[in-house]
Amino acid sequence: MFFTAMAAGGLLGTLCVSWLFDRFPRHQSLLLGVANVGVGITTAGIPCSVQYPLTIALCFVNQFISGGMETVGNTDMVATWGSESNMHLQFMHFTLAAGATVAPLILKPFLAKSQLQTPSDLTSNGTVFPCSISTEVGGSHSSMFFPNTSLMYNDTTVVLPLHNQTISCPEPPSLIRYAYLISGLMSVTAAVPFLVEACKTDKKSRPQPAQADQLARPTLPPRLRYPVFIFVGLFYLFTCAAGGSYIAYLATFCVKQRGWTRYLASLITTAFWGSLCLFRLIAVVLCKFLSPLTMMNVFQVTMLLSMLMAWVSVHLDSDAGLWVSVIGTGASISTLFASGISYVDGDVMPVTGRVTTVVMIGSNIAGIVNPVVMGHLLQEVSIMWFLYVPIIEHCAAFAAFLGLVLHSKTLIRNYIQKCSELTQAEVDLDTSVGKNTYEA
Repeated sequence: MFFTAMAAGGLLGTLCVSWLFDRFPRHQSLLLGVANVGVGITTAGIPCSVQYPLTIALCFVNQFISGGMETVGNTDMVATWGSESNMHLQFMHFTLAAGATVAPLILKPFLAKSQLQTPSDLTSNGTVFPCSISTEVGGSHSSMFFPNTSLMYNDTTVVLPLHNQTISCPEPPSLIRYAYLISGLMSVTAAVPFLVEACKTDKKSRPQPAQADQLARPTLPPRLRYPVFIFVGLFYLFTCAAGGSYIAYLATFCVKQRGWTRYLASLITTAFWGSLCLFRLIAVVLCKFLSPLTMMNVFQVTMLLSMLMAWVSVHLDSDAGLWVSVIGTGASISTLFASGISYVDGDVMPVTGRVTTVVMIGSNIAGIVNPVVMGHLLQEVSIMWFLYVPIIEHCAAFAAFLGLVLHSKTLIRNYIQKCSELTQAEVDLDTSVGKNTYEA
């Protein structure tokens, strides 16, 4: 129920917040600031909820705002930096990967630890704790639950004449709410620059260096614009499906098919995320020398080769090859999201809220549908479908991207060329008319 609510909230938030972002261009900074504050408040409030419906509602609202914020955040980055947005997008996504990598380490001190204690270990100083007492007498087992049992109550020791007794009291109070509170405060803090910009910037015009780039290109008609939406949506749907299914079931595959220990499976999963994070940082440098189209082609080919290498390694029973393929897959998929947006903005059409909405809808649909398909295939058919499905999905994503490139290189380029010729003809006509009028 929680995951359904979060997925629904993310989809609706993507649509609604991106519409507001395009509808009110003078208040984009204010919208981003308010969204960060909303994410912070709902994040801090989730662990404080004691009612199931309220918790679901908070998760829905949190993902509604954060899903929309993620959409317009990419849009704002492209609109601000224009042709230079590739480097900034790569760095922004690197910080996202870095945060996801260190988040478990930050969370660990706030997790409650379960304890199994004996009567001599328990002193409550007058506090009543419900305890479950498990005993073993003569080879027989019995268990009793004492909702108001205290080993020391008002300085009176309660002696329980039971043999080999083990008392399992409830876990100590969880500190997880403090982790949520810290996350919420960080989100609210991130809102400060946007709110300051909203207060200091002239509401009549928000300065964006990329506006000149957007004005120089003609607006595409619907017959050319809608196929772009379709190709972009399909590319991100299949790319996110391939990457999501790969990392979600990697540990399960290594344990069940390869016979690895869970610890070793967790290490290869960490290697995947580590390579993804590292190559997002490397991509910040690479984008200065390679165009978004070149990066997309190179990393899509290496991702396909890495997935095929995993299939070959399994058939050859090579664990070393599987390690290399997993690291290669993480490194290859790391740059596709940001490079794809940069390519669309630079070579196809300006990236607006509608474009990023299509991107996020595709990625959310992949997160909803793909686990159902993968779960059915792995349980009902064969565990080897863990290798087959990502390869098929990545091939579909590659085909969608090639369709986008062909559409851009043929139909869109011809349309822009015709518009340029008409514009030049109008300029020549105005110059000729002005010259004749001057001579007259």
